[in-house]
Amino acid sequence: MIKPERETQPKLSNALVAEPLGDIVNLYAGKMMPNLQASTFRNSHKIFPTRKIPMGKKKILKESLQPAEALEFQLNSSQNDIFDYISKNRVAGLLVYSQGKVVCEHYESGNTADSLWVSMSMAKSVATTLVGVAIKDGFIKNVDEQLVEYLPELKGSAYDGVSIRHLMQMTSGVAWNDQHTDPNSDRRIMLDYQVEQKPGLIMDYICKTKRQHEPGTHFNYSFADTFVVGALLKAATGEWLSDYLSRRIWIPMGMEKEGMWWLDSVDGLEVAGCGICATLRDFSRLGIYMLQDGKINGEPTLPENWIAESTSPRTVGGETLNYGYMWWPVPDESGSFKEKAFSARGIFGQYIYINPTRQLIISVASARSKPMHSEAILDNDFFNALKNNF
Repeated sequence: MIKPERETQPKLSNALVAEPLGDIVNLYAGKMMPNLQASTFRNSHKIFPTRKIPMGKKKILKESLQPAEALEFQLNSSQNDIFDYISKNRVAGLLVYSQGKVVCEHYESGNTADSLWVSMSMAKSVATTLVGVAIKDGFIKNVDEQLVEYLPELKGSAYDGVSIRHLMQMTSGVAWNDQHTDPNSDRRIMLDYQVEQKPGLIMDYICKTKRQHEPGTHFNYSFADTFVVGALLKAATGEWLSDYLSRRIWIPMGMEKEGMWWLDSVDGLEVAGCGICATLRDFSRLGIYMLQDGKINGEPTLPENWIAESTSPRTVGGETLNYGYMWWPVPDESGSFKEKAFSARGIFGQYIYINPTRQLIISVASARSKPMHSEAILDNDFFNALKNNF
C-alpha cells in the first residue's frame, strides 16, 4: 500500500527556501509527483543521518560554454537537440566537460550549480574506487583476498568464501532480490531498515542471507554486496568512508562544496551503495579523477591498470557482462568498446559518463518517473550521439 505523501519543513536550503520532502519509500516505489520528487532528491540529506565529506581549497573548472541550441544529435535517423533529452528524460542537471573545459551546464526543476543532488547507485562506483585507493595505500593486499580476513563477523555466513573481487563484480553468489518497486524485495526491506535507523540492523540482515551460487560463477545485481564493500573499507582503513573519500579524493581534487553521505544509523556506517549528496560539478570532478587515471597532481592514487580492470566487460559463467567493479562499460554505436567509455549510474537517471578516448565527461542528474526504464531517450544512445559534437 502506498503511504500518503509526508511533507516536512526542513531547515532552510542553500537557496534560503524551505522545500518539501516526500516519503522515501514512495520515492523508491516510483510513486511521487515530479516537483516533490525533485525537491526530495535535492534535500535527501535531510531524510537520513549523514556524514559530511569535507572539502578543501576549491579548484576552478575552466569553461568554454557553448549555446545549448548548438548541441544537436541524431538518433534513429531523427534530428534531436539538447532540449529533447532534457525535457523527455526529466533531466534536472546536465554538465558536459570536453578537453579540459566545461562546455555545457544547464539546470531545471529548481536545481542550481549549488544543489546537492543524491547519487543513488553512482555511489557504488565511488565505493569500489576507494577499494583501489585502499590497495594503493596498503590497507588491502589485493582483490583476491577473502572478505572474512577483514570482516570476521561474516564467518559462517553466505559471504564466507567470497573474495573482494567477487564482491565488486557482484558475483558473490549470495541470494538477493534488488527490485526497487517490489515492497517484499530484499532491497526494499533494507530500505525499511535504513528508515528504522537501528545500528547494525542492515548488516544483521545481510549476515542471514543464503548462498545461491558458488562465488564467481553468477552475476546478480545486489545492494547487499555494496553495503559489505563499505564495511570492508571501514575495517581495512579504520576510517569512515566519508573521511577517507574526503582525504584521498574530495580535498585533493578541489571539490567546490562539502558533500554528504547517507548513514545506516546515527553515527553508523555509510550506505555505500547510494546516498552521496553532491553538486553536479563535483560529480563531474569524480569523472575527471577517473579520466586522469586516478592521478592527482601527477601522483597515482590507484594501482596500475586499476581503471582498465574495473571498467571493462568480463566473462562470468560463460556470459560476457557489461559490468566491471561496479562501473558500467559503455559500447559505442557499433557495439565496440574501443573508445573505453564507461559510466557510473543510478536509478531515476543519474549518470557520470566518461570517455577517455575523446576526453569527454557527461554528467546527468534526473528525476524520472520510475527507478528504471522510464527514459524516453536511451541514455547510452544519447551519450554516443552527443559525443560526436566534440
